[in-house]
Amino acid sequence: MRKILCSVVIVFTTLVVFGQSQKIKFGKITKEEVAKSVYSIDTTASAIVLSDIGENRIMYTNVQGFKLYKDYHIRIKILTEEGLENATRTLFYYDKAESMHNIKGYTYNIEGGKLKKTKLTKEGIFKEKLTDRGMRKVTITMPKAKVGSVIEYKYRIESNYVVNLNDWYFQSNKPVLYTSYTIEIPEYWTFKKLMSGYIPVMVNNEVKNVPFGSTAYNIYITRYTATNVKSFSRDSYMDSEENYISKVKFELKKMTIPGSVYKDFNSTWSKIRQNLLSNSNFGGKIGKANFIYKELPDSIKNADNDINKLRQLYECVNSRLKSNDYIGIYSRRPLRKVWKEKLASAPEINFTLISLLKTAGYDVFPVILKTRSSGLPHPAEIILSEYNYVIALVKLDGKDILLDATNPLLKLGAIPEQCINGKGQLIDRIMWKEVDLEQNNLDKLTVAGNFSFDEDYRMNGDVSLKFEEIGAFDVRNAYADKDEDEFIEDFTEDLNGYDVESTNIENRESIYDPLVVKMKLSSVDENANANRLIIDPVFYLKTSENPFKLDERKYPVNYPNLINKRVYLRIKIPEGYVVEELPKPLLMSIPGKGLFYKYQVLNMNGTLVVNMSFKTNKRKFGVEEYPILKEAYKMIVDKEAEKIVLKAKSSKA
Repeated sequence: MRKILCSVVIVFTTLVVFGQSQKIKFGKITKEEVAKSVYSIDTTASAIVLSDIGENRIMYTNVQGFKLYKDYHIRIKILTEEGLENATRTLFYYDKAESMHNIKGYTYNIEGGKLKKTKLTKEGIFKEKLTDRGMRKVTITMPKAKVGSVIEYKYRIESNYVVNLNDWYFQSNKPVLYTSYTIEIPEYWTFKKLMSGYIPVMVNNEVKNVPFGSTAYNIYITRYTATNVKSFSRDSYMDSEENYISKVKFELKKMTIPGSVYKDFNSTWSKIRQNLLSNSNFGGKIGKANFIYKELPDSIKNADNDINKLRQLYECVNSRLKSNDYIGIYSRRPLRKVWKEKLASAPEINFTLISLLKTAGYDVFPVILKTRSSGLPHPAEIILSEYNYVIALVKLDGKDILLDATNPLLKLGAIPEQCINGKGQLIDRIMWKEVDLEQNNLDKLTVAGNFSFDEDYRMNGDVSLKFEEIGAFDVRNAYADKDEDEFIEDFTEDLNGYDVESTNIENRESIYDPLVVKMKLSSVDENANANRLIIDPVFYLKTSENPFKLDERKYPVNYPNLINKRVYLRIKIPEGYVVEELPKPLLMSIPGKGLFYKYQVLNMNGTLVVNMSFKTNKRKFGVEEYPILKEAYKMIVDKEAEKIVLKAKSSKA
């Protein structure tokens, strides 16, 4: 996985001056460029990015010293109604440390055979202050945009956050004909430049000497360019597109301003651990929960063994504190306030848990990690800012138990799917440890049912669905905010062709037991042709679509959990009917036995027995296995689309 992450296709060229680059001037466009409507890079795209140009410069001003200037210039061709969403753009910047200037734009159309240019006015620019986030939001709506338009806009952000260089994405959900990103950095700052992705990127370098008072300093200029970049295509079972999309990101490594500042940000994990544990919002929170522990009932304090006590302390926290969906690694409020107010961030909840367990005498540590949607941590560079979540690790009886108390439906020892992402870092003054987060949670579903036909040849039956392990959590979590009636209504909405006569839910609140949903079903319509009865063997449980659609996939398949799905149905053949057609059996196992599938329909003394089993034995499949997986799913879709046909004995073929 990490090797794939680093498989960057780059063309490096070092020059004294920049080579010839594409000249794209704001406000200058030809009639032919606007009229063009077909692009060979993607004939199905809803919009094409004609050019996307960014420049980030750290520059010195006599009044304010060094500032960061961020300039952006974008030009997009709208090809379909769907592409009109690009006519509105939302931008953000920090309220107190940044300002936005020079917002300009044009919409270009061909009207009466002539090029018509419409200017973006103040009415198309809406500004809003987001006080809860310390941000400002600017929404730009381009005038007279329609299918066939070219829209163009530019803006500048001036920032006092001198080292906050923007990441640059060479790919997006639209094809890009030309993209260019230039950074200009004085020699006083050194940045790590981290690239990922698969597309060819040209990197040009230049050094420029500029006067600075009675002396001078060097400015290092780097320009990244790429052309004819295809859109990034998502496919099923991706962990995070951040691991594979082509981009460059920057992390401050060192700052050296003569006679003023020297700071090395290229920290070791040893330094980071010491700094975190000295931070009042991290290490300062650990072990300060005596006010909670002393109020706990004796039944918890005197539990019969350590694991039972651990479970009760864990449930004490996750049943009281409710997540406000904010994540991070720092707990900024006092634990007393968190405990009193009950609504808390993820780090506040988990530091409360860590502190309570520490007070109770457990060997417990914080573990910082990077959430799944953010991509994997960089394999070669230490970048603390990448880490955006903290959980607990308890060492008990020679085992490491991972805990996250943000969701009361999570069992002891389970962590959310968003946390199952590579390796985390255990934070302790003495011990260093990488923590494997790749839990092989099991998504297990067992379906059993018995069906028969009534006098109108409608199928009636009882079905039981038993969800176990992480599969039970997923269902409970999906319906956590719904009462039983809403649960049933939503759960059964995909049962097309069947009425739900009754439903019973077992163990909904008991998170350590399987969740069981029992339904009594009746098909809606009478069979129009009584001479032949057509049965869909696994009805709504079947795989009706192949999740893998790409001709070529450049990144691995990553299932969030192991899968074990079993369907076992019995269908009584009505009197006077015989089997005319049965699906043929299919037994399949891909090389390496990473996936197993079995499908069989048997006629056993007047009863049809449908037996289907789908199982994955690993979560990750390499790029080289993708064609095999894609073909396997095609076979499954085709097989489960086959029908059972019963024929009345008196009917003629």
